[in-house]
Amino acid sequence: MFLALAALAWWLIGAPRRASKRRSLRRVFRHVDEVLGARKFENDRRVSRRRLVAFFSHDLANLLFPPTQFGNAAALPSARRMARYVDIDWVAKPWPQRYHRWDIRGLWLRWTSEAGANAPNFIEWLERGRPVQGGGLAQALGLEWAPGLFEHKRDWSRDRVRFDRTRPAVVPSDFDLRGEVNGGG
Repeated sequence: MFLALAALAWWLIGAPRRASKRRSLRRVFRHVDEVLGARKFENDRRVSRRRLVAFFSHDLANLLFPPTQFGNAAALPSARRMARYVDIDWVAKPWPQRYHRWDIRGLWLRWTSEAGANAPNFIEWLERGRPVQGGGLAQALGLEWAPGLFEHKRDWSRDRVRFDRTRPAVVPSDFDLRGEVNGGG
């Protein structure tokens, strides 16, 4: 009995940490899902499952897979399904501390067959967001986009791209510009 209570307490103490990781995952997914083609792919998957269940019972299909949600938008997939498209590498933190978006060191983004991965501006759209729709990885992480904000590497065999935040340049504290500003003298 004591062991079960200890395990429950351990699980409850770690719940905010797990929730913070899921919250960051959902935030990043919502900002890049259209460019990756994930939302359209997930909706097509949901419709095919709805058709299979509707073959046996329309009421059960309406219960499990509603045709439309509020505002005529489809529901976001579960965090487990989102993790198929967004794989986050976190900065190491002591155990009970929560994670935040600035603790994201790098991430893998997996595109679907619905994405324009061969388009010349695909990487820029992932980083910056589409010109009309917005979004993008920089906005998801709370950063102002600038060229060179992320280093990226494509893995064509697995349909994914890796983004790492570039390190800011280290400027020494005793850096002297007097000679440069005055024309060298």
